[in-house]
Amino acid sequence: MTAETVDPPDGGWGWVVVLASFIGFFMVGGISNSFAVVYVAFLDAFRESKAVTAWVHGIFNIVFVLSTSYGIALAKRFGHRRTVMAAGALTSLGILTSGFTTHIYQLYFTYGVLTGLGLGLACVTCIEIVSMYFRKRFTPAIGLAMAGTGGGQFVLSIVTQLMVDLYGWRGMLLIMSAIGSHLCVAGALMRPLKPIRKPEKDKSAAMDVQSLGNNRGSKQGLQN
Repeated sequence: MTAETVDPPDGGWGWVVVLASFIGFFMVGGISNSFAVVYVAFLDAFRESKAVTAWVHGIFNIVFVLSTSYGIALAKRFGHRRTVMAAGALTSLGILTSGFTTHIYQLYFTYGVLTGLGLGLACVTCIEIVSMYFRKRFTPAIGLAMAGTGGGQFVLSIVTQLMVDLYGWRGMLLIMSAIGSHLCVAGALMRPLKPIRKPEKDKSAAMDVQSLGNNRGSKQGLQN
């Protein structure tokens, strides 16, 4: 009999997976943090109150947190590669359609639901895929991957403001949609681990050996 097991390689293609997760966290941290710039643009464009406009990011945060609860389940069902690539498609679609909205309430769905769902699924999946590739070196590997969060917050917040100044908030969202689609590239790099077949001792044979040993012990006791 054989049993399928997966041993973390602690290196090799795992470092490519770390790079892919770095890109994922770069997008998650950068796009989430750049809403501070987008919020001001939304206020000027839609002329709604601060509370009504802030609900865009409020819904985003709610969906983001809720989607992390299902990200691992989807990854186990469909694979980490497909889950992250689907998350990238949702993120890109949500930001893209936000650039064509004409009312703030439409952003509740496009930016809040679609984008929040995509980034939430990507975040938790990027964490788990690193844990599958690393055991002994998990701490430095996940540290390098999650460093992308800070990098994204620093870089994309500056880039977002520059794009708003140059192209307006609609043009910025179109470009940001293309940037967010790089999550699909990151997902494509997350090659699944192949299970290794290892021989497993036959339970019935082990029971026979144990019973034989017990019979021998009992006979020796009777002889004594």
